[in-house]
Amino acid sequence: MSENNMENQSAAKVQVLHPSLYKPAAEHSSSLLDIQAKLTSIHEQNIELHLENKLLRNRIRTLEVRLASTKDTLINLSPQTLGTQTHKAFALFPKLPPELRRIVWDLARPSPRVIKLFHTKVNDVDILYSTAKVPSLLHTCQESRRVAKSWYELSLGYKSNFGKKHAAHVYFDYSRDFLYSPLPDLEDERSYARSIAYPRDVYYLERTRVKKVVQEIPRIWEQFDLLSIYFPSAVEALLVDTEDGMFHGAADQPEFIVTGDAFPWQRGRTLQKVYEDVREEMSPYLPNVVWNLTSIRRARFARKEV
Repeated sequence: MSENNMENQSAAKVQVLHPSLYKPAAEHSSSLLDIQAKLTSIHEQNIELHLENKLLRNRIRTLEVRLASTKDTLINLSPQTLGTQTHKAFALFPKLPPELRRIVWDLARPSPRVIKLFHTKVNDVDILYSTAKVPSLLHTCQESRRVAKSWYELSLGYKSNFGKKHAAHVYFDYSRDFLYSPLPDLEDERSYARSIAYPRDVYYLERTRVKKVVQEIPRIWEQFDLLSIYFPSAVEALLVDTEDGMFHGAADQPEFIVTGDAFPWQRGRTLQKVYEDVREEMSPYLPNVVWNLTSIRRARFARKEV
């Protein structure tokens, strides 16, 4: 039998026994072409993805450089340059992507503030007022105001001794700002007129939301019970001696320097331990008071009053 006949018979047997394995030469050639076309398509897609990836990396590097430049501008910002180079430095600011502009506003966010309210009487009506300035980002531009209002609320409304409600009048950031609570000399009418520490007829409408307090403390005895009564949501307190306090209406919180000095009434205890002792002693008499303070430190006001 010739070799050609043997090959034909073998192919016929394969086709009969395993039809799925038998493909004419033309079909094999077509399959190879399809595979080559697919490989070519995949290769082209890989090239496109590589180019897109390269473009994205370049864009990220460009944004990082622009962000670093913006940070430097903010860090070097001073009142003397507000009217000159600032305008040039921020000429292209509106063209930055929104996410970058938001980062800039976050970097420009002011330090936590310490806000002090003052008390006076007008026609026998108790009045609370503040000399704190409106945070600058609230009136820089529409976008900065929109961002700043996510931090600050018009807050600290109150009702007077005749029950009249007074609208909120102080911009306050409940997540960061401290409320300053002075200690009046009850025998000194002028001192009491400058203080809201022991409001006899004035009650905050929103004092229960205050989480951070700067409290003046006398040298002779501790008054954590009053701190917890007036500010039941407070979790952090800076205690200052009456001689180390501030007299004006606002300051940046970093101007209060934390010290390791102890009050005479601590008697070797930490401030947290004193707080726990007072809580244990006073809780039976003050069943409705919530004792939430978890951070208590002594501080002094560093800025010289003018």
